[in-house]
Amino acid sequence: MKVGFGQVTITPPAGWTIPGGFFDSKAEGIHDDLHVKAVVLTDARPAAIAVCDSLSISRSTVVRARKIAAERTGISPSNIMVCATHTHTGGPVANALGSKADGRYLEMLVHQIATAISEAKRASVEAQVGFGRGEVNGVSHNRRFMMRDGFVATHPGKMNPDIVAPAGPVDASLGVVGVKSVDGTFMGALVNYSMHCTVMGGSLYSADYPHYLSETIRRAFGNGPVTIFLNGACGDVTQVNNLDPRPPEFGEGWARAIGTVLGGEALKVLAGIDYVGDDEVRVESSTLRIPLRDIGEGEREWAKAMLDGECSQPLTRSVFGVGPADVEIEKAYAREIMLLIDERAIEPTAEAEIQAIKIGPGVFVGVPGELFASLGLRIKGSSKSMYTFIIELANGCVGYIPTPEAFGEGGYEVRTAR
Repeated sequence: MKVGFGQVTITPPAGWTIPGGFFDSKAEGIHDDLHVKAVVLTDARPAAIAVCDSLSISRSTVVRARKIAAERTGISPSNIMVCATHTHTGGPVANALGSKADGRYLEMLVHQIATAISEAKRASVEAQVGFGRGEVNGVSHNRRFMMRDGFVATHPGKMNPDIVAPAGPVDASLGVVGVKSVDGTFMGALVNYSMHCTVMGGSLYSADYPHYLSETIRRAFGNGPVTIFLNGACGDVTQVNNLDPRPPEFGEGWARAIGTVLGGEALKVLAGIDYVGDDEVRVESSTLRIPLRDIGEGEREWAKAMLDGECSQPLTRSVFGVGPADVEIEKAYAREIMLLIDERAIEPTAEAEIQAIKIGPGVFVGVPGELFASLGLRIKGSSKSMYTFIIELANGCVGYIPTPEAFGEGGYEVRTAR
């Protein structure tokens, strides 16, 4: 087997939008650079995984990047996975809520994805790959809670007396893939963990805690290796522990602490894995056409009244389940409903690709949305592979992918938005 890594920068200029919130937010500078990191694995047919430090990745961006990468490298577009780390301090890639994608940035991103894959292909050497698994508890927490009134609230507030219990699990497993050349040089690692990249916050571009995870491994091995972070099924999982009275877990200090803890566990796993050099690479995928959510007449009328200033009441309970509804947040949802009606009239379905890349005893399962943790655990539980890595926001984004039960329970994740 031959393996290579590539890495390029995708940091936009200050003053551009940082997506991921209810309102437009502009970047004031750079905390740490954003990257596309890629790995190419080759036996009879090469495959590539490219990971962007971004909130999400659109289907159109994936399709264009695959085409250019294929022309440059000869790797089949169907054998390329493109995904996002889900950092909430990245560049303007998404049209959602208060954010708007920037065409200039998307054009650059397409070419940089292809460049990272090209660099990885050129850097490929005979190598050995090893798989391992660790566990990190106490870092990730489910953010959905069953409340005393029988409904679920997202982030109901620390120590809220109406909390009954978490409404879902977390996946504390940390998957690790190590790569070293046949002469014994450590080339890089892929690390898979399931938790929102919402730790850093603020108005500076940052890869969030994966930056510190990568730094931890770099300090152990030197400047050469590349660490690629693959975010797992974390649609309902963040770093905030609503059952602990300490101050909310946000900011640079928490990002550094979490990244260091995850990096330390990855190093422990890397120290004990066995490497082999004859793993077979296989890729399979299935593309679905799924309908955009139907907007009922009552929902449409509410949205119109909210935007016209004729209504100030929330469509459902407050987004995060506590206190009076924030009218501006409700207006953001009203805009989403009206825009979704327009989009649905033009194209009533969305393309959703499920992709699996198998390398020896390990399989990477790419899902194009923010998958709830319980669904990721179900995929792992039914997998025949010894090591199964769930990768969310892969090859596109159709939004949150909750459990069927969640739609009747309530909470932020199931509300209608693009």
